[in-house]
Amino acid sequence: MRFRRRVWIEMGVTQQSYQAINSDSSRRAILISHSEESRNVIRVARAPKKRMVPITPITS
Repeated sequence: MRFRRRVWIEMGVTQQSYQAINSDSSRRAILISHSEESRNVIRVARAPKKRMVPITPITS
């Protein structure tokens, strides 16, 4: 899929949290959750939500 934007993919929760905390409303957060990881995704999603960053959740 093409986003026509620079995309950062962070695997670890620490790196995901860092990117989420430093995001702003000019960005979009795409949060992908698969089995057994929903708690981590919800925890990371709190930061962009507070900063009014658009969020696109994807779950399986």
